[in-house]
Amino acid sequence: MDYRIIYYIQINIISIVVLLLILFRGIRFNRESSIQTRTLRILVIAACLLCVSDMLAAVFRGRSFTGAPLCVELINMAYLALGVYISYKWMIYVLYELGEVSRKRDALYIAYTVPFALFMILLLLNPPTGLLFEVTQENTYVRGPLIAAHVIVCFMYLIIAEAKVIAALRKEDSRLRRTEIKPLLYFAVPALLGGIIQSLCYGLTMFQIGITVAILLLYETKQTSVIHTDALTKLNNRRALDEYIEGMTKGSEGREMTFIMIDINKFKMINDNCGHLIGDEVLKAVSTVLKKACGVVESRLFICRYGGDEFLIAGADLNNRETATVISTIDDSVKKLSDEFDIGFDFSASIGEAARVCRNYDEAIELISIADSRMYDNKKRESDSKKRESDSVGQCL
Repeated sequence: MDYRIIYYIQINIISIVVLLLILFRGIRFNRESSIQTRTLRILVIAACLLCVSDMLAAVFRGRSFTGAPLCVELINMAYLALGVYISYKWMIYVLYELGEVSRKRDALYIAYTVPFALFMILLLLNPPTGLLFEVTQENTYVRGPLIAAHVIVCFMYLIIAEAKVIAALRKEDSRLRRTEIKPLLYFAVPALLGGIIQSLCYGLTMFQIGITVAILLLYETKQTSVIHTDALTKLNNRRALDEYIEGMTKGSEGREMTFIMIDINKFKMINDNCGHLIGDEVLKAVSTVLKKACGVVESRLFICRYGGDEFLIAGADLNNRETATVISTIDDSVKKLSDEFDIGFDFSASIGEAARVCRNYDEAIELISIADSRMYDNKKRESDSKKRESDSVGQCL
């Protein structure tokens, strides 16, 4: 067998195996999947088909049998269509992730579909015109005069997606949201490099390798995010907290650490009287409040759902003014949130804070315990105060 064919088969089979592992082990198949997950799943399937079409094109190229030219033409049409489709689908995935579109009928979705549709029309016109490619009498592929349209449309989608992510990062004030968006930058780089190399070095199969590497990078960052993220609130979880503390306290001299513990007052009453669905909505709303509150200071803060209706904010080298600002903002914002929900009674936040130099993980955990204890002291004081007020009103009546 021709060594060139072996090269194409090996490269594509390796890419297909990696993509199938991602597809069946990393991306869940269920009806409740988010539109982003479904789009990513389609992207992986399209990448597998791209590898298959490239492999078949290498096997059938130059072969002589009945229908061979038609096979080569159809396979190469599929390859070009899938290349553009993958770039287009990535653009759509980015739009979903950035919240710029929410459904297929959105005007922006339709606008970005137009270049893909135009290329597909050009591709369908290729058999009689040879504008994109031709199949010679020897049953080999030869580039046509408009083959650059394939490269232009593919690169256009990838570059626009990259530019949108960069613009979103520059506009976004929330550090947590920036962390969520940043991995989207990684996809276009290997895809673009692979496409450029393949365009310049005719005969090399690099675009699907770049796509496979890009999907693998995206998958890895997504998996890391899932492992360290609370499913309901999308905040960091306890595992992420442990890694944060270990990273902050690994130096021999330690760091000045501040921990702020937050608990939602009357949360059990919310669940009992309004149902757990409303309780979940309150938790998600509080997580949004905490993100915004942490954005009002310059220091980089860590936020996690500590458990149940408890949240924890951590930071290194915070000054007293920053800590007070965060606590005050949270307190005011949760009270306003209570009015927005209008569930028949008010809820608020009990907050406890503790700060000192932590030289190791155990000292940091001890400091969290102090913040937690102070939070419960504040909770008890507020409960006692409201009880006294209630008793006082009862005596007056």
